Amino acid sequence: MTPLPILLATYNGARFLPAQLDSLAAQRDAPPWTLLWRDDGSSDATVALLDAFPAARRLQDGAGRQGPGGSFMRLLAAAPEDAPAFAFCDQDDVWLPDKLARAWAWIAVQDAGRPALYCARQQLVDADLAPIGLSPAFRRPPGLRNALVENIAVGCTVMLNAAARRLVLAAPPMPEASMHDWWCHLLVAGAGGAIMADPQPALLYRQHGGNSVGAAVSVLGRAR
Repeated sequence: MTPLPILLATYNGARFLPAQLDSLAAQRDAPPWTLLWRDDGSSDATVALLDAFPAARRLQDGAGRQGPGGSFMRLLAAAPEDAPAFAFCDQDDVWLPDKLARAWAWIAVQDAGRPALYCARQQLVDADLAPIGLSPAFRRPPGLRNALVENIAVGCTVMLNAAARRLVLAAPPMPEASMHDWWCHLLVAGAGGAIMADPQPALLYRQHGGNSVGAAVSVLGRAR
């Protein structure tokens, strides 16, 4: 089996990146995986940290600064077509040890011809990993009606199967200023795909000044 690509977009993430890389290396009972990463022009030690990580491969596409959404889409397009699934990863979180295995266990039993998206709740933590609380519970069944009004698929928890990847890449370009996770969620839901909203937290979702946009869209917006 082709190793499952974990897709990581980075920008000046050296402060928190070591903890995330340690958590990837500590994944238990996971399928074979590789880390495919793209950097957006970091001026700190981010690139050096990833160059030293043995399971990592860098995407250098010469496209310049893309922002996280654009970087994730480029990573998804560059990932091996025959991979069984594709996991999104943020630079500043900490994955729980069974995060990858739990997502893959659900993806692996889905119809391979039907787009499938896994997402999960998060344990919210501060910059020093002190617990803040859990992200809001999923209150509505996943599907298009829900996807049109809220994004339950917080990107750092998402895994797509190969059919979902093909769907996303065949779609029109992601609208400017859109979030890549919500875009994937909308496309899979609109195509009648399978969506798993795991009520158990999959990772420590670090809340700090550098990720305030993602927190506001993905967590606070769902608390309404």
